Amino acid sequence: MRAFIVICLSLLAASLPAKAMQPGALASDTLNTPAWLSVSGEVRARHQFMKNQFRPGFPDEPDHILALRSLLDVKAKFSDAITVGAEMQDGRFIGADDATPLSTGFVNTFELLRAYATFTGTDVLGIKGKSELTVGRMTIGLGRGRLIGRNGFRNTINAFTGVHYVWSNGDKKLDAFWVLPVDRLPNGRADLLANNTAFDRENLARQLWAVHYEQKGLPWGLRGQIYLFGLHERDRPDLNTRNRQIYTPGFALFKAAKPNEWFIDLEMSANFGHSNKTSAVTDTQRLDHFGYTAHAEVGYRFDAPWTPMLLAQFDFASGDADPNDDKNGQYDTLFGPKRGDFGHTDIYGAFARENIIAPAVALHVWPTASTHARIRYQPAWLEEARDIWPDIGVVDFTGQSGTFIGHQVETRFTWDLAGGHMRLGAGSAFLFKGRFARDAPNANDNGDSVYLYSDVTLRF
Repeated sequence: MRAFIVICLSLLAASLPAKAMQPGALASDTLNTPAWLSVSGEVRARHQFMKNQFRPGFPDEPDHILALRSLLDVKAKFSDAITVGAEMQDGRFIGADDATPLSTGFVNTFELLRAYATFTGTDVLGIKGKSELTVGRMTIGLGRGRLIGRNGFRNTINAFTGVHYVWSNGDKKLDAFWVLPVDRLPNGRADLLANNTAFDRENLARQLWAVHYEQKGLPWGLRGQIYLFGLHERDRPDLNTRNRQIYTPGFALFKAAKPNEWFIDLEMSANFGHSNKTSAVTDTQRLDHFGYTAHAEVGYRFDAPWTPMLLAQFDFASGDADPNDDKNGQYDTLFGPKRGDFGHTDIYGAFARENIIAPAVALHVWPTASTHARIRYQPAWLEEARDIWPDIGVVDFTGQSGTFIGHQVETRFTWDLAGGHMRLGAGSAFLFKGRFARDAPNANDNGDSVYLYSDVTLRF
């Protein structure tokens, strides 16, 4: 049945006339909207298969699910100065059962993802350049996307409510925002299994802000960024938090990949402040927080058939050395998507930017202008043996299970059709488990893990 649905969606997209597949044309032309109003969106169906789940507490049986994500974006541009918009999101799993890890990262049905107004001006208050102020509920992509970004592969998208100011002038750009991260609801497993709906909400008990500056036109074609994030939390009757009061300064230096040229991507940041180890009500111990991370990437893109690109990368994020002291040394990645540096997410998602050492090598090819394929090899170790395997929950507080998580081999392929308004995708990930993933006290020693997916996305 899942395969039948995907095939039907593919046939539907292939049958649409070329004119209808122009950006916004399918919806806007059908509704006969005026020029100042645009309607667009996408529907994605993804079949996922997982064998030998590495998360603890799940049965040793294969998991087949169909993940559906639908987005509908409506935008009204009243003038060059004022734009108002809203976007709906519906993310759900079909076929989920006891073998499926579920969270609001997978399921968030019939939800208002964005509702905002943007005010644009030039040389505002005598400040040279373009200014944009967005107010309301929004999604945010900033910098290299390692601390905050709009989720692409994952079945649901992070949203924030507040204000976001952007100033740009030539090669200079400044971002500043203050927002409340939106809590996705419902979050109970029974509700998620049933794809139930509850309206998401903001809470003043959790606040996030940032100042981010980017400079283009540096020597050798480089671009630089410096930034500071702040996250402030406190418990309330309707919200349990880790009471994080942390600041994250950092910088990035990078160069885009071009044919017959080397490229680099360097980024370093650190957290400092205070936090609790968990969000449990019983966890009241205040810990000094200091974590740090580094990403280094270098590669070369060849001017040859299929435009091959080779790259090597290294990711490091600190862990907590001693679970019993008054310090928390685990780096906090805030709201950063992780697929770009660590592989597929959703029901897979083996690695994250916390307590990890992970080098990698990858090969990208573009056989045609509309197709892209990648294969990547990435081994991973815990940075601290007594700290948790982040996002997975496997831990050995004695440190006697070692640190090696395993070898990950990941593939992905995309094919854009109809001018980019239809995309077919497929991919895989294989985790050949190391000693820690096999021998830790609560590890699933059920064999090496296999993840496969195929999807079709229709954009209008």
